[in-house]
Amino acid sequence: FTDLLGMEARYDLSKRWDIGAHASVLNGHDADRKEYSYGLSLGYNLMDNMWLGVGYNLAGFRDDDFSQGTSRARGPYFRLRMKFDQQSAKALLSSFKP
Repeated sequence: FTDLLGMEARYDLSKRWDIGAHASVLNGHDADRKEYSYGLSLGYNLMDNMWLGVGYNLAGFRDDDFSQGTSRARGPYFRLRMKFDQQSAKALLSSFKP
């Protein structure tokens, strides 16, 4: 049994810029193994519903089960987040109408 627990806190510096800190722990219960990741990041709101972040993990881990779409390895990383729901999809599709 393996689980991953993490948290992130962000603070808005302005309407577009924010800073954050994050930490997570990977527990391998059967193997009696724990791995930790923590670091800092700086984010920028590119436009409505789109955010770009760059950060650095002071400690990190890599695990094949949890590596997709995460940035928990030690060192620099970047993230691009986009909100996509029924309202944003409707707005996007209406922009393609002739």
